[in-house]
Amino acid sequence: MNLSKWDDVTFFSREQVAHLLAGIDPDGGPYAERTLKRIRHYRKLLSAAIDGAIKHAQKFAAEITEPPDFLAPDIFEYDAWGGELPSYELRCQVADVLTRPGIAKIVDTSDLGYTEKFIRDDIHFWILGKGLIKGYLFNASHQESIDRAEQETTDQVALESLELALESQLEALLQRYWEYADNLLGDRDVARLDRIGNWQRITMLDRMEEGEEFLSDCDRGLLVQIGSSGAIGYVLANDQGNQEWQSASYPERWIAFGVHAYCRIISGQAGTDEAIFLFRLASKIAGFLERGDPEEAHARALSEHARAAANARHSRPGGSRDKKMQIREIWMSGKYSSRDICAEQECAALGMSFSAARKALRGTPGPT
Repeated sequence: MNLSKWDDVTFFSREQVAHLLAGIDPDGGPYAERTLKRIRHYRKLLSAAIDGAIKHAQKFAAEITEPPDFLAPDIFEYDAWGGELPSYELRCQVADVLTRPGIAKIVDTSDLGYTEKFIRDDIHFWILGKGLIKGYLFNASHQESIDRAEQETTDQVALESLELALESQLEALLQRYWEYADNLLGDRDVARLDRIGNWQRITMLDRMEEGEEFLSDCDRGLLVQIGSSGAIGYVLANDQGNQEWQSASYPERWIAFGVHAYCRIISGQAGTDEAIFLFRLASKIAGFLERGDPEEAHARALSEHARAAANARHSRPGGSRDKKMQIREIWMSGKYSSRDICAEQECAALGMSFSAARKALRGTPGPT
């Protein structure tokens, strides 16, 4: 059965996972009793793995009495769950317990308001550990069918290599940021740094053309409340994180951003593309911090991204460079007897002013 329509799905319900493990489309049916029996079998395995993950998280939470000095990534990685299957919500609850021990708690399946969805990668690692390799493997970005589930394209191999390189450098990058925190802030309050870093991420992505796609619906909602999207300011009354961000210095904001980016990546909040983007940006800022004044690093980082964005705008189809090439090609075709006439007749159709069109034709050879 072709299940390729599920290849781009990130989160799955328990029922969807059970059906796909059986090699069955969750949206299909009705199915024969033999098929339903397979689905019930996988449903039972899933329930045991989910309950096991909850107990694992509850035991971990009971041992936490205060926020850790160093946010180790172990609990956020799949290997830390003892072969069980954590939901996305359970991962978030563990993160809350780390920042608010004694207040935040791990929700049980019987608790009111319990919800669950599962991340593709977690399901993939769980089924590999259980040896469940006959159904949908949850491992491909564009898997065409179950029959080709074990084939990896060149792009997938490259992506996995990039993710591996990213993971191996994350902890070292965070350690560098903690060193800056020790030297400049004396502040190891993870929750506060995360709030400041979140606002630094939002304001930065909003001002960067290539970063806007990584703004979440929640981020956009905050920008709407501010009423100044794309403008300098970003002041939001009655928001603790925003107030802390406003009062923080540039060095504090960039250090906080590094810590927040790290936590966002290892908790799975950032997808692969966003994780790579944030990691590269955090690494670049770390380099600026090491080479000089963080406030200068801030200006340099923004100017670099501004130049890159401007080049992208000018170079894309319909951009200024494209328009220059078009009018030069028209002139070289021999359609007009002079550059002035060519510029005058073609500028409007190309969306250029006469002066810009005429300037683009300066120094060009005559028609061939």
